[in-house]
Amino acid sequence: MSTKVDPEIVEAQAKSYESTRDNLEQQLESSRTQAKSLVDSSSSEATKALLDIIDTWVNNTKKTMLEHMTTMAKDIRHAKDDQLEVDSQSAKNILNIPPVTSSFLGG
Repeated sequence: MSTKVDPEIVEAQAKSYESTRDNLEQQLESSRTQAKSLVDSSSSEATKALLDIIDTWVNNTKKTMLEHMTTMAKDIRHAKDDQLEVDSQSAKNILNIPPVTSSFLGG
């Protein structure tokens, strides 16, 4: 079993979060546009109140869900970079094992 980090797989996962976030944002904006269209064609005050509710919902959803998805993509990349650095440092440490120790270990 390998524990090696595959940067391409990790990057694909981060991009998946970003793509989903962008898609959700487009859908939220589409909902807002449809609600505005409905309000513009109606003279009812109750219908006009719907636009305020939709605006609040869209803005709150963006602040919570979409921001969390952006943060998750950043965190995925950060963890990948940290792991790659640990792997690199470990490889350097192995290469710097004194020859006496290396011989003792069978190298």
